[in-house]
Amino acid sequence: MKIVNIIFSIILIVSTCFYSCKNNINENQNAKKESNEDVINDTTISLVNKQLIIVLAKDSIDTKGYLFKYELLNNQWIQIDKVKDVIIGKNGITKGRGVDMSFDASGKSKVEGDGKSPSGIFTIGDAFGFTSLDKAKGIKLNYHPIDSFTRCIEDDRSKYYNQIVQGDEVQKDWIHADKMRNVELYEWGFFVDHNTPPINNAGSCVFFHIWRGPGRYTLGYTAMSKENILDLLYWINPIKNPLIIQFIASDYEILKTKMDLPDIVLP
Repeated sequence: MKIVNIIFSIILIVSTCFYSCKNNINENQNAKKESNEDVINDTTISLVNKQLIIVLAKDSIDTKGYLFKYELLNNQWIQIDKVKDVIIGKNGITKGRGVDMSFDASGKSKVEGDGKSPSGIFTIGDAFGFTSLDKAKGIKLNYHPIDSFTRCIEDDRSKYYNQIVQGDEVQKDWIHADKMRNVELYEWGFFVDHNTPPINNAGSCVFFHIWRGPGRYTLGYTAMSKENILDLLYWINPIKNPLIIQFIASDYEILKTKMDLPDIVLP
């Protein structure tokens, strides 16, 4: 009887150890899994867009819009500063070529020379201005000083279509180009990555820049006061993967649900 009891005790000890060890292994594996998930989530969070420039027009034929700045703080979109008035294309706003997404904006596709600002979601290209590089310190975007040779190419037969180039550094293969130093509104601005990489006749040289004044339309750009464009330029931080979200209000209402964007009430 003693032998039986001893054997039973040994079996009990071994079993207890087995399940205890197994549980410890499972707990370690779960802890490791949670740790990995934290790393993945941290990586994902570090890659999301943490700055938004949202431009909304009330209607597709409007030449006036409203600009909102948002930053992602503690996983919430926080509005930075007050809403700003902007002006857009003389013929309103229509579907542009930006970041691919499963959402089809209203309107026909933008074409070269249509006088319409593009709607869509866009990344941001280079900043530009009339001042020298050393005097543009504080602007975190790549900065392109404009001089008498600076051109933005509007000719879709050119290999430089929809690019800013220095005419004295490349071989000219275009007829139509924006002589940027001749346009006082380009004293400060930045390039919108619409139609990049370019396809023929889909629109070129879309900028944010200084306006002529409230109520004065553009040829397809988004424009605002000099004070506001400078404020925007110094705020944009490429490390935060900023995006431009530009739509008519009804399109934005659909998009915000799909992308968990902030609620916005227009003035």
